Amino acid sequence: MLIAPAGNLSLSTPLGSVTYPAAWNEVIGVGGVNLSEGGDPVSSLFYLRNDSVFVCARADCDGEKGSSYAAPRVTAVVAAYLAMAPGATAKDISRFLKDTALDLGEPGYDTVYGWGYIAADYK
Repeated sequence: MLIAPAGNLSLSTPLGSVTYPAAWNEVIGVGGVNLSEGGDPVSSLFYLRNDSVFVCARADCDGEKGSSYAAPRVTAVVAAYLAMAPGATAKDISRFLKDTALDLGEPGYDTVYGWGYIAADYK
């Protein structure tokens, strides 16, 4: 199981661009979100929206932003899951993330939040 950032928007990156390795079928692509002042996850144009996003997580750390900060948070959730279910397969992990994600945006899957927000807000 590989987990990778789904990519960040730059001025030269067209919206909807697919990014690798996050777009590979074997990889869990992680998008990033900001948290509102109330602590709710919200989308930001800073983040690239594409089919590479499987789930999303908080994407900031010490004033920096990007899906590269979201991927370790999802990795920590997967590691905790594997500690409880050491024989879990990649399919089990994907199902676990999908089933535990907080659905945001359009109902079901969308390219902004993927299957939803993984709450792993460690400081």
